[in-house]
Amino acid sequence: GYILDGFPRTIPQAEGLDGLLAKLHHPGLKVIEISVPDKEIIRRLTGRRICSRCGKDYNIYLNPPPPDGKCEVCGGKIIQRDDDKEETVRKRLEVYRKQTEPLLNYYQKKGILFHVDGQKPVKEVYREIKKIISSN
Repeated sequence: GYILDGFPRTIPQAEGLDGLLAKLHHPGLKVIEISVPDKEIIRRLTGRRICSRCGKDYNIYLNPPPPDGKCEVCGGKIIQRDDDKEETVRKRLEVYRKQTEPLLNYYQKKGILFHVDGQKPVKEVYREIKKIISSN
């Protein structure tokens, strides 16, 4: 099997994927929506930080960078990426609402949409996804 993360993003892309899967005789597509409220998405993404040199991940809420702002692995400067700034995250959510959210109804009608609460602990989210993937 395989996992498509972030694809398809639009109804035409979904229809194209349907055609490809039919041509390949690949049944059993499952679509999983991991739902998290916008406020929490904004908090999580705007809290992300990375080392500009080695790319080590930090999060100001869950895994704070050192107080001196230097990476503990390589000493590089820890930064916030432009796409993790609040205004960019809000624009991405707006695009999602317009282009991608309609896919939920598309896949719901096909009976292949599953929902997972993304606010649950990571291990629980993982267990739920694994259960969905392994079910017939």
